[in-house]
Amino acid sequence: MPSSRATTFEDLYRKAIVRCLAANNTTWAENAFLLGDYPSSRESADALRHLVVRHLLKQCGDAEGAASILEALTADLGIPESSDQKFFRLLCRYAATELKAIEPRGLTRWLRSLSHRSESNAISLVMWGADYIARFDRYCARSLAAEGNIPALKAHGPVLLLVHTGRQDVEKIRNLPSLRRLGMNLRIWSIPDELLEVTTGDSKYWLLGALQSIHLFYAARRGANFLPLFPDALYSERYFESVAKLARSGQDAVFLSGFRAYRPGFASQLEEHYGQQAYAVPAQRLIELAFRNIDAFLGQCFLDPTSDTLPRYRMLFAHCGDHVEIHSPHYNPALIRNSVVKNAPARYLMTLDSEIDKILPPTSAIHFHSIEDDYFATELIDEASDPPARMGSQEYATFFVEHANSGHLRFQKSPYRLGIHPSWLTNRPQVSPDDAKLSFDRIYKLVKRQMDEVTPFERPRIVLALLKKFAAMDGNTTESFLIESAMKFIHGKKIQAADSGQIAESPIR
Repeated sequence: MPSSRATTFEDLYRKAIVRCLAANNTTWAENAFLLGDYPSSRESADALRHLVVRHLLKQCGDAEGAASILEALTADLGIPESSDQKFFRLLCRYAATELKAIEPRGLTRWLRSLSHRSESNAISLVMWGADYIARFDRYCARSLAAEGNIPALKAHGPVLLLVHTGRQDVEKIRNLPSLRRLGMNLRIWSIPDELLEVTTGDSKYWLLGALQSIHLFYAARRGANFLPLFPDALYSERYFESVAKLARSGQDAVFLSGFRAYRPGFASQLEEHYGQQAYAVPAQRLIELAFRNIDAFLGQCFLDPTSDTLPRYRMLFAHCGDHVEIHSPHYNPALIRNSVVKNAPARYLMTLDSEIDKILPPTSAIHFHSIEDDYFATELIDEASDPPARMGSQEYATFFVEHANSGHLRFQKSPYRLGIHPSWLTNRPQVSPDDAKLSFDRIYKLVKRQMDEVTPFERPRIVLALLKKFAAMDGNTTESFLIESAMKFIHGKKIQAADSGQIAESPIR
């Protein structure tokens, strides 16, 4: 039976750590602090809010736990919040509510009604605002109308389009002629106005993650394969037909590398492929147009083995003559087969490309694009990006580790190849496949060494002192067991640090 006493800051801090421990997650130790470290309640709350968002929400995917703590800091303890902090409080509550509601009544009966021979697919789409809707209508929707796309999927079973948009855009999307012509079943959600109002800058990616998570698990519970789309992208004429065929051959997931092309130059060469209200662009032709109009930023991300610097970007390209090899820690899933996710617990994911390692089991059969594949898509942009800064190899390894983890390295090492004609990239350094492999291997060796040196337990005595404080508080048996187990683990880390002479270098903040 819950206690009637008032919630304290210590209660909320303990709750955050216990829920992280229950999720078998120890990354919270990176941002742990002692209860007397900060001179004001606002600063202590800011530190806890950061820990909750970074670790309980992002690493553990616990939107409900994160929402309850962030809400209590404001509502129960009356501690003010910034606009960014309000965004995360609203985001967590919305994600938690929608994820909890993904299993409606009658679902089992609906699933039984599907033919065993049919193949159900759910397409995910997130867009709000006039600009994105116009881009979707002008390019994306019309490329989906090609015979090898939506018509090919519908030939094998029901297709459900899942859409999140702003409240004022719901009817506009529902009545788009280009969308209605595709003849798909539509499930549309409106994003709360209050949440959209505080979505600025990079917070849109956190929101995208919540909406994609809702779509992923909605599809998972309905026996549908999951196929996410982007409204400002154009898809090749047999995109869906190709990725669905790969899934039927046993691939659990098919990946797509993010690619940006400059629309003003691209669009004038596209019209020859338009007819019957559809863009039917062969994959190889789309690859050609994308490379001939490659975004200036991506154009500076090609490896040059003769240079002693690397671009400050974790997606790297190598021009190998008849193909371009791409290595990236983040790939967009073109398709995730339902069998992989149908029983996965619903959780928050901070965009599917950056969190894909939390979804796919290590044994998953994953398909990375090969020269023979017949699917491709490219984002169309109107403003050229500034080229990335350059950095030394060791600095690059540090940069990589700051933004990724060992799970991402698994994907980074897997080659993703696009077949090209060398004439498409005359102004990019051309390297042999062997030299490209040597270059990538050197980079990964540095990154792996840097990863091995990074530990979340740089201050084990602080974490141990914190856990001892929490152990002394009233709690249930499960919480006490989790804290006791964590104390034993951290105590071992403290001994290791002392033996290596590092314990004196572990200051209290």
